[in-house]
Amino acid sequence: MATIFCRPVLLIVLGFTGATSAVSSPHGALQQRPLERSASFPSIDAPADGAFLNGAVYFEFSVSEDICISNTKEGNILVFNKAGNLKKVVGRKGRGPAELYQPGKIMPHHDGIFVHDVGNQRVKEFDDEGRPRRYIKLFKAYRDMVYDEDASRCFAAPMTVAPGDKLVDVLALDGTISSSFGEPLDFAKDRQIYNLVRLCLTDKRELLVAFTFFPILRQYALTGMLVSEYRIDYPRFRANEKYNQASYHASLSDDSRMGLKSVIDGIRQQDGKFFVMNSYPSLLILELSSSLTPEREYVGRRQEEYFAQDFLVSLEGPDPVFFVLQIRPENEVDVYGIK
Repeated sequence: MATIFCRPVLLIVLGFTGATSAVSSPHGALQQRPLERSASFPSIDAPADGAFLNGAVYFEFSVSEDICISNTKEGNILVFNKAGNLKKVVGRKGRGPAELYQPGKIMPHHDGIFVHDVGNQRVKEFDDEGRPRRYIKLFKAYRDMVYDEDASRCFAAPMTVAPGDKLVDVLALDGTISSSFGEPLDFAKDRQIYNLVRLCLTDKRELLVAFTFFPILRQYALTGMLVSEYRIDYPRFRANEKYNQASYHASLSDDSRMGLKSVIDGIRQQDGKFFVMNSYPSLLILELSSSLTPEREYVGRRQEEYFAQDFLVSLEGPDPVFFVLQIRPENEVDVYGIK
């Protein structure tokens, strides 16, 4: 397979089975909507109730539309309503059966949540009252994971991708790997870095895989068959990919790297539409149609030191509302609406 820096257009179709498509999104053709931050929570002025974030990088809507945040360094899950009011705290820091150590991805199901308990290398289940149920031991380290709608299996993206590995492991209910699928991008070095991905389970029971450092989206059937592959052609995405290409070439020639710029910081689906986020140097959220064609761009004010890890989308009103998990300079949830 050709490396991505030799033939970047052909890379997305070489070596894969299934239909492929390249998405073209001319910048001038998109409808631009300015974003304005309307609120942030939790308030740094009211820490007495324990509602402060410390190292939080993952959050998710519960089935009841509450916002559950993995408070990573505190070892618990904070649950807020959409107005930013703390409703409850789930779990506590520790190594015991009912405790969490560095909680990560949260995965809701019909009567509770699964939590990727990274530090204890397991998945912990809580009911909708926050009471612990069971835990599932993991046998590998994972960056991202999602459960299917009946919680019968988990799709997980490994933290490292060695030669011969796949992008996604399918985990059974006991944590064992039942199968794996998805060809990684081919690199001579640093394969695990360039193959970092985010996962999104669609309402059509397909798995969407988004590459962090490249504008590439893949749709897989839950059987592991590649359905389609897309490249989002957008100015900031192209510029960041070009920078990452230069960084990779520098590392090959003199064993140095300039650092990498993320392309896709998060991906979400809501009501048949897809949204992808990039947070630097300004908040940018692209709205994609059900066929992954870019339709709108939502752009926030430029903030040089602003970085976000994840986002949620609420489509209850005429315009979307975005909940953005800021990791720097503050660790908080910012609420953005249309200006």
